[in-house]
Amino acid sequence: DWKPEKTESPESEQRVQAQVPVWKNEKDSVALGLKWTQLNLNTDEKFGGVKTLPHRYYDNQMSISWKHQEDPTTFWGTSVSFGSASDKPFKSGDTSTLSATATYSSSQDPTARWIYLLNYSNNRPFLNNIPIPGFAYVITPNADFVGVFGIPFAMIRWKFAPQWSTTHFFGPFIFKSEVGYFVAGPAQVYMAIDSAPQTFYLDGRDEKEERLFVSETKWVLGFKSPVSAQISLDGFAGLSFERTITESKNYRPGNKDALRLENRGLIGVTLTGRF
Repeated sequence: DWKPEKTESPESEQRVQAQVPVWKNEKDSVALGLKWTQLNLNTDEKFGGVKTLPHRYYDNQMSISWKHQEDPTTFWGTSVSFGSASDKPFKSGDTSTLSATATYSSSQDPTARWIYLLNYSNNRPFLNNIPIPGFAYVITPNADFVGVFGIPFAMIRWKFAPQWSTTHFFGPFIFKSEVGYFVAGPAQVYMAIDSAPQTFYLDGRDEKEERLFVSETKWVLGFKSPVSAQISLDGFAGLSFERTITESKNYRPGNKDALRLENRGLIGVTLTGRF
């Protein structure tokens, strides 16, 4: 019987993401989005001793979103994204991804509101292909605190001291926690830990609902700062651990059949532009 073994697997990832407003009037706005991701895994390990894993994976998406602001207290909207997450993107319909979300919110309170959601996705790590309703209570009592408490996620962003801030996000199989210190104006050093599985439909797989899950936990120290009015820089270094690759219909943390990879150091740079 094949048993998962640890193996070295250096990796790299490139990501480009943009969202551009294309139309707006007094009440409605429309934006287009583009996402391109390439993940490189240099491993020759095999699942079941027979299946060699591809070395490159892509997650490419195009999206459109619409928001209607009925009045200062009420809004609703939708967003739809279509793409392909695979080792051979767009080669066939079996590697296509589709996600759609509808939102509605109304509140007379300027510091708090309820937001109601309905989401469908065919590439979620949990409850795949099932429309999921959700809700969130958003509270912003002042400029230093934002809290979003709901199902199936929660987020807190808090500047708890003049030079200190923290951000936390939790969802199904996803989390991120960050603490930062402002060293000069908006320039900030930070420490963060996060984990989120990436999911891919392999081309030519035997079962259409089966996906490949690539998971890791990252711990980093970083520095981020705006470099102009539109562009900000984020540089970081740290450790990637609890690295696993699993093939199944739905993601299961701690899967005993997962391929376990060695811990690796990491270094990266992110440029973000807002125009």
